[in-house]
Amino acid sequence: MKALLEAVAFGLELAALAAFALWGDDVGGLALAVALPVLVAAVWGYALSPRARLRIPRRPKLAARVGVLLLSAVALWAAGHRGWAVALGLAILIDNALLTVLG
Repeated sequence: MKALLEAVAFGLELAALAAFALWGDDVGGLALAVALPVLVAAVWGYALSPRARLRIPRRPKLAARVGVLLLSAVALWAAGHRGWAVALGLAILIDNALLTVLG
C-alpha cells in the first residue's frame, strides 16, 4: 500500500510541475512557463526530495513539501482551472495524510 501511495505522490509532484507551467504561461508566457517548473524542481531536488542534499527535520520538510504542492493547486486555480485545482488539492491532502499515517 505504501508503495502505491508513494507512486501517487510522485504523480502529484509531476502534476504540480505541470500546474506551475500552466500558471507561468498564463501570467508570463513561455519563458515563465519553462522557468518556474525548473526552479521548483531544483528546489525540490535540493531540499525536499527523499534524497535531498539539504537535511531538514522530518516534520518541517513534510510541511514544506505539502505547502509547495498545495501552492501548485493555488496556481492552477489562478490559471482558471478551478475544478482541477480542487481535485489536485484534495489528492495532495489525502495522499500525504495516508503516507503520514503509514510512516
